Amino acid sequence: MIRPEITVAAVIQGVSALGQDPDSYLMVEEDVRGALVLNQPAGHVEHDETPLQAVIREVHEETRWHFRPTALIGSYLWRSPRTDDYILRLCFCGEAVSEDTASTLDEGIVAAHWLHEDLVRSSERLRSPFVIACLQDYQSGKRAALETVTLLP
Repeated sequence: MIRPEITVAAVIQGVSALGQDPDSYLMVEEDVRGALVLNQPAGHVEHDETPLQAVIREVHEETRWHFRPTALIGSYLWRSPRTDDYILRLCFCGEAVSEDTASTLDEGIVAAHWLHEDLVRSSERLRSPFVIACLQDYQSGKRAALETVTLLP
């Protein structure tokens, strides 16, 4: 029986009005077991939290940016070769609204960067195959309404 860990992530494209390159994406550099890797802002859904609440919280904790989700890009299931565990990622896209420079980054996060898509695609330090899959689906226009993610009572 598959019992996946449930995670969320965000693809956030740069906006000229906020001083970012529109060909850049908000990424996090994180220390995972002593290795520096790149990932979209991402993390686990906590107890009594909806996936939307989780992605808003994770983006803020890992980047200091307030995030407004606009759509679901997709859901992705992957089996980690290191742990043999399954991970289900719900990936959202949306807008970076404002940066909260007074807050600190989450433990394990070294820095948040606006990186050009070429740097992301060519990096050998991506945390998982989720990173490219989510970016490709975002760029291809794959979107579903936020209402497609439903938490039942």
